[in-house]
Amino acid sequence: MKLSNDTKINITKKKRSLLKAEPINEGLKRSYLQPNPRKLFGQFWWEKELVICFASTNVGKTLLAMQIAESLATGTQVFKDSKENPCPNQTEAMKVLYIDAELSYKQIENRYKNSETGENYILSHKIIRAEIDRNFEWQKGDNMEEIVKVDIRNLIEEHKPKALIVDNLKMLKSGTEKSQEALPMMFELNNLKGKYNISILVVGHTPKIDLLSPIQINHLSGSSDIANACDGIFAIAKTKEDNANRYIKELKQRNVEFRFGPNNVLLCTIEQPKGFTGFAFNSLVKEVELLNKFSKEAEKNLEKLIIKFHGEGLSSRVISDMIPYGKSKVAQIIKEKCPSIEDSKDIKDKVDSLDKGKQLNLSEMSKVSMTSNVTTQSLVDRQNKVL
Repeated sequence: MKLSNDTKINITKKKRSLLKAEPINEGLKRSYLQPNPRKLFGQFWWEKELVICFASTNVGKTLLAMQIAESLATGTQVFKDSKENPCPNQTEAMKVLYIDAELSYKQIENRYKNSETGENYILSHKIIRAEIDRNFEWQKGDNMEEIVKVDIRNLIEEHKPKALIVDNLKMLKSGTEKSQEALPMMFELNNLKGKYNISILVVGHTPKIDLLSPIQINHLSGSSDIANACDGIFAIAKTKEDNANRYIKELKQRNVEFRFGPNNVLLCTIEQPKGFTGFAFNSLVKEVELLNKFSKEAEKNLEKLIIKFHGEGLSSRVISDMIPYGKSKVAQIIKEKCPSIEDSKDIKDKVDSLDKGKQLNLSEMSKVSMTSNVTTQSLVDRQNKVL
């Protein structure tokens, strides 16, 4: 039988397929021949993994990312000046590609300069830094995300790094507050990880995190799907003292059992030994010990405010800007306290049932007013309107 030209084309044309299949034992045979992954930053980041580190603004995520880069580039430890080291680097010195969409060279200089002598700290020559070219000539139809993807691939092929740090994903692409818009870049990074056998750390952002709630994966912007596209997640947060202390918490792990969860977070202090600004490890503590606490009375009154504002049609994000709870905590309270509220009358009845004759305790509020962008008095004023 003679085949038509169209049939010949369809037979010879290779189909594109996202999925590939093989007997499972064939894949395992290849795996047996490969060495076990080594730790890059303890069990927070392993070789050939794509992980995310996130924090809110001015917490120190870029400081830690650069400290990790220096550790990998020099083959030394992240916490080399601390008595204990819970996060060992098990690799020799390697080349690190650092995509920096955060700092200028002058800002970097100021972070790595001895404040007393003015002497500059010399970072490893194995760190290759790339930044957005402010003189780039944009053309009609240019897509920033696609240009960045090509540039990163070209930089990897040119410099052949063993580790890539992207600081941060939001700055390299618009719209990463929504998971469906961030996913294409995450898939691209996963492709790079596999194609070039490279380890990747992405610095992520989160909106305000209060100093009352334990940090969770859902604090990460676009967390609903992004978490599934990476191998590991850890976060940095402030402590209730709101000083130079920070803690690091493990949130996702695929290799070993969780070690640095809520009962064992890393308490660190931001210091500048020898002109290098970075994290110094202090101890392992329970996360709850680092968070502020409300009295039961204050918690009840805050729940009343949340229910009232929810009944007025305000979103969880807007409500979180008005009280010292984060968006996730507000959403959780609404879900628990208002599961069947249908109309404003039901909401009013719910508010009335929460002992509306009491005020927030000012001494309690003063302890935590720093956790929100509103003052203690403004919280009381808002509550007076509710009452």
